[in-house]
Amino acid sequence: MKGILTKILKTSPHDCLNYIRSLAKKPEGEKDHQQLFDRYFESSSSPKLQIGCGYNLAEGWLNTDLTPSAEEVAKLDAGDEFPFSDNSFDFIYSEHILEHLHFEASCNMISECFRVLKPGGAIRIAIPHADFLVDIYQKPNEPLHKEYVKWAMNQF
Repeated sequence: MKGILTKILKTSPHDCLNYIRSLAKKPEGEKDHQQLFDRYFESSSSPKLQIGCGYNLAEGWLNTDLTPSAEEVAKLDAGDEFPFSDNSFDFIYSEHILEHLHFEASCNMISECFRVLKPGGAIRIAIPHADFLVDIYQKPNEPLHKEYVKWAMNQF
């Protein structure tokens, strides 16, 4: 027992948390996404990460989402530590995800993006144009605005 306690005390909190997570049983039906990650890195000479792909799968990219929409989409929570080594990707892309995250999770996502991005790599993070959303709020009865709200309600 003393040896285990000494080892725990010498281990960083981050490593302890990762170890505890590794012991947690996956819910029934949840697949191991590490195999998707491994296959992607084996087949890609210029790794590209898409965060929050939804149904918009980009060919040649590692498509990820909190709730994967297809077998080839890996689960990734933008608010957690990314399961990739430092300097893993040449390109990172995310569209319309950041505005759905709490402040702490959005800060984590940006920090993790920079951690896993290779030196000289590129990140593109797109968010909705605020003027468009304000315009919808101010003029809710415009036909285009009604159509957009209806589409968004059905989609999300």
